[in-house]
Amino acid sequence: MDAIDFPIPSECCQEGASHCLDNAIRLLQQSVLLFRNEMYLTSCGLAIIALEEIGKGIELFGAFRSEEDVTKTKWNKLTRYGAHLKKIRTGRSIAMKHMEDRFQSILPKLRRLPESEYEEARRVLAKHYQWWKKQCFYVDWNQSNWIVPSKYSRQVQILYAFMEIVNSFEGCKALAKELGRDTSNIEKSSDEFERISSQKLDYLLGWKRDES
Repeated sequence: MDAIDFPIPSECCQEGASHCLDNAIRLLQQSVLLFRNEMYLTSCGLAIIALEEIGKGIELFGAFRSEEDVTKTKWNKLTRYGAHLKKIRTGRSIAMKHMEDRFQSILPKLRRLPESEYEEARRVLAKHYQWWKKQCFYVDWNQSNWIVPSKYSRQVQILYAFMEIVNSFEGCKALAKELGRDTSNIEKSSDEFERISSQKLDYLLGWKRDES
């Protein structure tokens, strides 16, 4: 791999953010395809990785707007192991910001939390999703037992995959708007996903027979 020249000029960071969005959309498209073919855990894992790319894109766009070059140290924080929590937190944050109009009854309760508690809640949630991403892909050993992805029930797999795909769509739409890019194709794909997934969710909730 070629060495990266540092610092990365701030004027290049908008292009980098746009590439992150394109990559997140690519990952999300593959996640949806896996969901449609009932490969829910891998679908969920890819959706979480898409959120990481959204988070990285937001950080890069922030550097562009603030005219701040990206140093080698900052780039390592965005790309190497240990950076995932920040990226997931950032990606989920922008997704939830974009979804605020859907949760007006919940948000007032969240906003009453002290800022320190709110940030701690976000950090814990990001850790949970980093842990869940590992559960989607890896066999692990914990407390004298093997942890394998296939142990999770079909219902759990469907629900987690659905939630993370929806979050990733919202994050993609939000980042696209930040970049001034057209969101119509993302919105069309999001609507189509919600339509095709509704039958599986109805089955999961016991509302009707799964005919897929």
